Amino acid sequence: MYRNLTYFLLVLIIFFISGCSTKPGMFILATINPLKPYSIKMSDDYHANYYVLNRGVNNKFGSILFFIGGSERASKNYYLKSYFDNISKSTTVYALQKRHIGHRETGLSEPSNSYHQYNHYVHPVKDQKECIQSILSKINHSNKKIIILGVSEGGNIASQLASEIPQITHLVTIGSGGMLGIEEFRTWGKKQNINFDKVYEQVKKDPDSIEMKILGQTHRYWSSILPVNPMSSLKKLDIPILAIIGEQDEMIPVESVHFLRSEFKRLGKENLTVKIVPDSNHALKDSSGKDNRGEIMQFASEWWQD
Repeated sequence: MYRNLTYFLLVLIIFFISGCSTKPGMFILATINPLKPYSIKMSDDYHANYYVLNRGVNNKFGSILFFIGGSERASKNYYLKSYFDNISKSTTVYALQKRHIGHRETGLSEPSNSYHQYNHYVHPVKDQKECIQSILSKINHSNKKIIILGVSEGGNIASQLASEIPQITHLVTIGSGGMLGIEEFRTWGKKQNINFDKVYEQVKKDPDSIEMKILGQTHRYWSSILPVNPMSSLKKLDIPILAIIGEQDEMIPVESVHFLRSEFKRLGKENLTVKIVPDSNHALKDSSGKDNRGEIMQFASEWWQD
């Protein structure tokens, strides 16, 4: 009882301090009635956790969705349910937890060196691919739509994996675009009065450091994501792609999605749908405080069911 009360107080603190878009009621529910963590043994013997969430009416024709989150450090236990609240179609969601993020991790404390060691682009790609392939090898997915959905930095990971895992039938990205990493952050930096070329020069002096940090992330993190070119994966895809972004996204510039759309047009590819949410930020909240995520997730689920 006292343990649950402690977690209850912690998640309330998270909500009010971070301004997280997840409903406080879902934080409380996740504390009292948490998701069950499942374990998967990775190729290097690390035991990772993942979650399974069923939405809609369960039937044998339901879709399978692999969810890849962004840079958050809180456990997916706290927000996965609310993220998919508005999906009415039968969907089974699988979500791998980042390495060295515990089931009850709130994201308030400073992460460990072990977390920083693995928190760079290459390792999440490898872990997500292993997890997805392992799950697909164990479940019946014949005649089912298999969606990979990536949010923020998870969008680039999802795009790469969609090009590498042939069973994926649909790709959805939220708060992610098509620009080269450094170009995306240059554009973002101009809006924030930050010279990102100077940031990158600092990172290059010690690119593997997990002790040195800029803008809250380690040099190793920055040196891994800034060279990433999502178009190298996206242009290979012939499966349906849905790119969603808030018009006023303060983290990923909306110009990155405009660039993605123009590149697909230049290449003569017609498998891209773009959804720009008016007057909405990175969390898909508008200026009045309305959370548009539920409507957008409903739109996305209807899109991949068509």
